[in-house]
Amino acid sequence: TPYYNAKIGNKTTYSRHVWGDAVDIFIDESPKDGYLDDLNHDGKTNNADINLLYQWMETFQKQYEGTQFIGGLARYHIKGKRTPFVHLDTRGYKARWKG
Repeated sequence: TPYYNAKIGNKTTYSRHVWGDAVDIFIDESPKDGYLDDLNHDGKTNNADINLLYQWMETFQKQYEGTQFIGGLARYHIKGKRTPFVHLDTRGYKARWKG
């Protein structure tokens, strides 16, 4: 949404999020605190967890190469109090960048 886009500091007018073909993903199951969980079970939440989630999303996108589901993928590491997340979109061609 435009609200979320502004909240994360994205000033791009034509953000894929606003047009509905992009999501930012982080797993927040336990505790439900608005922050990425310890996905690799090493006792801490850090960039290693977002790297693992990125690998999972990369594997997911590889299954759909050549289809309308292929698109952008980027990992956004810890920045201040903001949770790390993975951006995934369906722009129609493979794109990778550092967040």
